Amino acid sequence: MRRRWATWERVQEVVAGRSARLILFTLSEYSDASGRCRATITRLCERTGLHARTIQRHLNQLEAEGLIHRQIGGGAHSNTYYLIEPTPPPSPARRTAVRHV
Repeated sequence: MRRRWATWERVQEVVAGRSARLILFTLSEYSDASGRCRATITRLCERTGLHARTIQRHLNQLEAEGLIHRQIGGGAHSNTYYLIEPTPPPSPARRTAVRHV
């Protein structure tokens, strides 16, 4: 059984916006254990129900945020996407109560 790159809960932690989350999660479903994914825009449209232009816009956003790297080409009009494991968000600092004596 191959390791899945991301869980839905993990994707929700690092990506704002439902469409971008859905696209990143869909890419993770098609990815191999190293995070490499080959998918066409058509396949992503069919899987997510989103319009091609919406997918392209959010792929640009995910790449700008450093969550994917896109290699143009790869045969059959598909790009290769490399999913970059996000760094965990910083944990909120615990506030300590200050007692005044």
